Amino acid sequence: MSIAQELIDKIVGYLGLLPFAPNFRAPTQRIIFRSLKLKLHETGYSYFPISLIFQRTPRVASYVHRLEIALPEWHVGGGMDAVRKILETPTLENVEHCYRDVGTGAYFQGNSSAARLLELSPTLLPFLFRQPLREFGLLGIRGIPIPLFLELLTAAPSFYVENSHIERGEDATTVLPPPNGRTLERLRLHPNFAEMSQLLLLTQLSSFTAELRSLSISPDQEHNRTLITSVRHTLQHITFHSLKRHTFFVPNLPPLCSVEFLLDDRYATYRLFSESFAGFLPGPNSSPDLSVVIFTFPGPTWAEHSFPVYLLRRADARLAAHPNLPCIIWKLFHVKEEHAAQLADFVTLVQDGMPLAHASGKLVIETFEDWRALVLGE
Repeated sequence: MSIAQELIDKIVGYLGLLPFAPNFRAPTQRIIFRSLKLKLHETGYSYFPISLIFQRTPRVASYVHRLEIALPEWHVGGGMDAVRKILETPTLENVEHCYRDVGTGAYFQGNSSAARLLELSPTLLPFLFRQPLREFGLLGIRGIPIPLFLELLTAAPSFYVENSHIERGEDATTVLPPPNGRTLERLRLHPNFAEMSQLLLLTQLSSFTAELRSLSISPDQEHNRTLITSVRHTLQHITFHSLKRHTFFVPNLPPLCSVEFLLDDRYATYRLFSESFAGFLPGPNSSPDLSVVIFTFPGPTWAEHSFPVYLLRRADARLAAHPNLPCIIWKLFHVKEEHAAQLADFVTLVQDGMPLAHASGKLVIETFEDWRALVLGE
């Protein structure tokens, strides 16, 4: 009796099997190579093994959907040549998912200057524009020249940047938009990148944000607030992080369907649930389509919260007054088994503080062990 290949694929995908039978080879290769991380270690480990695999078995490159490349300031001789060969592999043509983020795309990691990025750009840019990229991200790369940054920014409909900076002192007013740039639908700037917001506000670049639907940004910088206002007519989701000010900025966002607040320190909650939160619900700035409000603790600070119940009840009353009665979701990360007692106290606190949402079945509390649980669905 023979087993249909479709069934084999599902069995292998579910069990994570690594058998050696020929009919299992392709499914296991798809699993192994679906997510690929290229990282140069101080031990001397290089990119060559992957380069050789792609040369000898080109088809496995087509299985790669998530790609992460670390570009350290130093590198073992020949490492960059191996990376170029990998990116030039003709069958490496299906990259669309990011290995470590909620989006999907190619993710380039540094903690260094842009020297390696510049060195790789003649190969990197053609590679990116032949992929079905859904997201491209940069982490820890400083001093990126503006023309190169704009090419990377518009390489995919979703862009993520963290702890990276464009080159200081460059005159951006005369910069030309990339000829093959893609219109942005999703933009995530972490933590505070007012310089990048200022760049996107230039008249000649405004077309790239004309269809922006999702934005993650800090409301504390003036240029960030101006960017939010400039895309208010298309924005359906917004994530606010780095809430440092006591006066919370609430723009008019007519099509907004969901809003998320990253409570990344124990004091952010107090600032959020102050009178300034009233601008969202209800009132002249409130979106009639708003259906989801999310409070996310990206770290273990949720276990340290003992904020007054009256602040939650005030927010609960405002949310309940909204015509849609939005669903309230609390996302808690770094929840371990030893946190059971703290978690029970937190759940009781939120349920007591939001009785209207709780009674209507619109109060949800989700727990995750770490960020990967949300990013990769593990």
